[in-house]
Formats: sequence, structure tokens, C-alpha cells
Amino acid sequence: MTPPKFNIVELYSLYLYWSPRLNTLGSGMDGGAHIEGKGIQSIDVGFRLLHALVEAGCPLPLKELAAAANMTPSKAHNYIVSFRRIRMIVKEAGSGHYCLGPMTGDLGLSYLAQRDGLSVAERAIRIIRERGRLQYGLFVSIWSEKGPVIVACDEGGSGVPYELRVGHHSSPIYTATGRMFLAHLPRSVTAPVIAAAVGETTSPWGGQAQKLTEAELECELSDIWKFGIAVVTDLRIPGMTGIAAPVLDHRDKLDAVVTMIGVSGSFDMAPDGTEATEMLNAIAAAQRS
Repeated sequence: MTPPKFNIVELYSLYLYWSPRLNTLGSGMDGGAHIEGKGIQSIDVGFRLLHALVEAGCPLPLKELAAAANMTPSKAHNYIVSFRRIRMIVKEAGSGHYCLGPMTGDLGLSYLAQRDGLSVAERAIRIIRERGRLQYGLFVSIWSEKGPVIVACDEGGSGVPYELRVGHHSSPIYTATGRMFLAHLPRSVTAPVIAAAVGETTSPWGGQAQKLTEAELECELSDIWKFGIAVVTDLRIPGMTGIAAPVLDHRDKLDAVVTMIGVSGSFDMAPDGTEATEMLNAIAAAQRS
């Protein structure tokens, strides 16, 4: 079986969108509005243009981009000229609209390279495939401002639901991946995402809607701490079970999550079962290598 690889094209595409807003919460690095000091106001102001392009998710004409960044078109244009010089923003030849430039992708890829957890996760997936014991889809996720986001995947031989691709956001409450992050990250980080997910139902395809109470969620998170594994069955994706394992850094802080997704009932779904143990052993072996 061919060892999985992080697809540089997929990562590049993902980070053209995500690099300006990925944070380093939980990794021991600082960043954010809480940083004190005078700073350079023009950088803070100019960044609003990048943030507006991230939020739009598509190229914008000058007038719309300026409005989204709460600037006049003339003021926005001055900033855009500088951003174009350093390839943070580019102008489409045909439409004349503006979009994020290749330098934002370079920044995102550099950010990925500095996260040891992703290298460990990649090696863990390779070890799992080489051992040949798990044939289902395997995914690597990190935490973003919108919750867990998939940054790499190996579909295995069984296939996976179409929507689970690089760039897909997992529910922080109703997926094994999301619950693993909730169990490890501080509430100051996860609270806004949990609040935004309160209205979610367990299945986006209809059927009987179920909502998790706060007490039930706390019980689930307690079990994750007990077993070191998160298991969710038939909630977000009917007929499918997800098993998530943590990738911790040298300070035991969560850096990434490796998740296996397979057909419910076709494998050992216990948090101390064969599949869960295999995932934990592979991550441990990857950390030693």
C-alpha cells in the first residue's frame, strides 16, 4: 500500500483561505487582540483587507472589498498597492477583482511546517497503513477559529463520505474529532465555537434531531480523558463511526487529531478496542521515530 502523503496542492489551496486566520491557541505561542503595546496601526488597519478576502472566500471588486474592510475605496487602494508588491493580494487579469495572493499560501505552509504534530500525524498514518490493520479513511485535523478543520486525509480502501475532504470543518460537538479538541483545549478557546454550534442537530440530512445537553457533553468529555480516545457513532454521519486519537506535543498539549471513520458495526468501536489501540500505538511509535 502506498504510504499517505500530505498533498501540497491541497494544503496550498486550503491555506490560501485559512492562513490569515489560523491561530496557535494551545501550542504555547501567543497572538491575538490581547497583545499589549503601541504596535503599528497601519498594519492592523491593512489586515482588515486580508480578513475581508478570507471571509468572502472569493475575489472581490475594489468597492466591495473596501466596504467589507470598512474603508473608502481610495484608502483601500493604497493598502492594496503595498499588498500586491509583496504578493499578499493579487489582481485578476480578466475581472480586475482582488483575491489572496501566493504569499498567504507560503505563510500557511510555513506555519504547517513549524507544527511538529502534523509530522507526527503523517508518520502515524504511514505506520498504520504499513501494518495493514486498518483499511478505513484516516484524517488529520487542527483547530481553527471555526473549530476543527481537516488538513490531510488518506481515504484507505473503503471510501469515505464525499464531504470529508481537506478544508472540511467538523462539528465541534457531534464528531469524535471535535470532542477530542473540546476535551483538551481551554474553554476560553472552545466556548465561542460551542456557542455557535448550539443550534446544530446531530444529522445534517434530516431525520430525528437530537441535541446534546451541557451535562451530557461534560460526561462525554470525561470519558475521553479516561480512555484517551473519542468515539462517536451514527450522529453527524448516519451509519458511520469516528474514532479520534490525540497528537500531543512535548508539553502534552494537543497539536492535532488523527481520526478514523468507518461503517458502524464493521469494526471494534470501543474506546479501548482494537482499532483505538492501534491508532494510539501508531501515534506513540511516530513520536519515537
